Amino acid sequence: MIKKVHKTLLIYAVITIAFAVWMAFYDDHSIAIHRELDLEISNLKSSKKTLTSNISAVLHQIETLKNPDSLEKYAREEFFYKAEDEIIYIIDSTTINSLAE
Repeated sequence: MIKKVHKTLLIYAVITIAFAVWMAFYDDHSIAIHRELDLEISNLKSSKKTLTSNISAVLHQIETLKNPDSLEKYAREEFFYKAEDEIIYIIDSTTINSLAE
């Protein structure tokens, strides 16, 4: 009787261990897949954080550029726009540094 109980417990133990190994490594919901998905989630969250800050910066810039004076200043600084009667001299900082030496 005791031998039969021991054999039954051994069978249950082997089945339980086999099931645990199967669930941990081979199943569609395995630990490795969950780990990979968790890593992807953390990467996506950091990307979301970066993109959200970029969006807020762009929205702030859009609000600033709604003012005509700010728009003109931005166009002059970024695209070197000028009025018809103006002359613009562009001086490179490397030129100033070489003249100072």
